[in-house]
Amino acid sequence: MRKQVEISTLCLIIKNRRILLGKKKRGLGKGFWNGFGGRLEKNETIEEAAARETREECGIKVLKMEVAGRIFFKARHFKNDLLVYFFKVLKFTGKPQETSEMKPKWFNLKNIPFDKMWPDDRFWMPIFLKNQQFKGTVVFDKNFSIIKNTIKKALLKQ
Repeated sequence: MRKQVEISTLCLIIKNRRILLGKKKRGLGKGFWNGFGGRLEKNETIEEAAARETREECGIKVLKMEVAGRIFFKARHFKNDLLVYFFKVLKFTGKPQETSEMKPKWFNLKNIPFDKMWPDDRFWMPIFLKNQQFKGTVVFDKNFSIIKNTIKKALLKQ
């Protein structure tokens, strides 16, 4: 039986040579530092979901963003496969606030905590930080180790 594909989002905010990440407090990825995002709600665009999830998870209101990447994630133990759209936040208002889901913290771009993040972040984050777009597929085993990775620089249609 073929799995369904769920669309999800991830927003990344950079300001003054620092990146805002949130430590996940519950659910999939608990304990990992990550960007802000999640699944779409009914009748919501990808951009609307990205902005809503960022506001809900850290209190930041996204005013302008652009697509930075797209990765298809697969794992046998996932209920569904995930197609995640990555966004670079270009303009925002508000200050990061801890929520029931995430604890936000600014990190210097030279000290990103990759050892406490999803393993695929090491592959797409350097491309993202060079203001380049990316795409690919990542397949995880049951322990979230990568068994396939095709992430590469790519121009995406907006």
